[in-house]
Amino acid sequence: MKPWLIYLGVAVFFIPACSVHYYKINDDSISFYLKDKDAKDVHFQYSYDGFECHEAQKIKGDTWKIIVPSVNEFSYFYMVDGKVYVPPCLFTEHDDFGNENCIFSEGM
Repeated sequence: MKPWLIYLGVAVFFIPACSVHYYKINDDSISFYLKDKDAKDVHFQYSYDGFECHEAQKIKGDTWKIIVPSVNEFSYFYMVDGKVYVPPCLFTEHDDFGNENCIFSEGM
C-alpha cells in the first residue's frame, strides 16, 4: 500500500471529529448542531418539507441547534447570515441550482 493512501485514510477518518457540524438521533427526532463563532442568524432547510426555512436556536456561545422530525433520508443545507452553507458531510447531491446539498440517511 502506498504511504499517501494511509495518510489520506487517516485524514478522512478524523474529518468528522474536527467538523463544526454534527447531529444526534433521538427517538422521534434528529438534532442538528452547527458551530460558527461569527454567525448572527442560522436557518436549516431540508427536502422533507420542500426546503422550508427553519430558524435554528443559539444554545450557547457559538453553537446553533435545530430539531427536525426523524425521517430515514433527506437532503439539507444551512443558511448562515443569508448565505447558503453546506457543511462537510460524507454524502452530497447536486441540486437543480448548481449547488450541493448534504444527504442524511439513518442507515449510512
